[in-house]
Formats: sequence, C-alpha cells, structure tokens
Amino acid sequence: MSIWKTKGWTRIGIVLSVLWLIAFLSYSGLLYRQATPFHGTWLFEQVEDQSQPVRQEKGYKLVPVKPVLRPLPFIVGAFGPIAVGWVFVIVAISTVAWVSKGFRDEAPKK
Repeated sequence: MSIWKTKGWTRIGIVLSVLWLIAFLSYSGLLYRQATPFHGTWLFEQVEDQSQPVRQEKGYKLVPVKPVLRPLPFIVGAFGPIAVGWVFVIVAISTVAWVSKGFRDEAPKK
C-alpha cells in the first residue's frame, strides 16, 4: 500500500501523530533546559556529574548534578498518546459502522 493511496482520515492521523512527536520533543527539550539541581522532573532525574569536582563550601559538600533522561517515561510520553489515539479512533469508527449496519439489516422485506 503506497502512502499516496491512503485515505484522507488516515493522512490526518499520520500528520497529527507527527505533530505530537514534534511537540513532545520540543517539550522534552524545554524540560531539560529548566531542570535545576534542586529537583528533577517526571522526564529527567538528577544524577551526580562525574566531570565536575565536588566542592566543600561553608561546611557543606556540594555535589554537582546534571539532568539525565528517564527512558521509560520518555517512550510512554512520546508514543503512548499516539497509540491510545489510534486505538480510540479505530474502535469508535468500528462501533459506529457496526451499529449503522445493524439498522440497515433490519429493513422491511417485501
């Protein structure tokens, strides 16, 4: 099946899926830039940065940290909504077609 032979609604679904991936990647980049040493996010966790030296300041040991991507939340966040959306639309269309077929089959016979 060629991409040029897909139906209009399928093309809309493909475009929306690609737009979601672009938006999610942009959001992930924003979360990475906003991650601070004091907290992680649901997508990033703070781990010790081995490339930076540990400093001692006013009796406190200052350990440098950096944000690191959590793979499972990233994959679920990127592809989960796409999968749920496709399943929901396919089930909804199949249900509507099944119900409408039931009404067509009950036509009076002559």
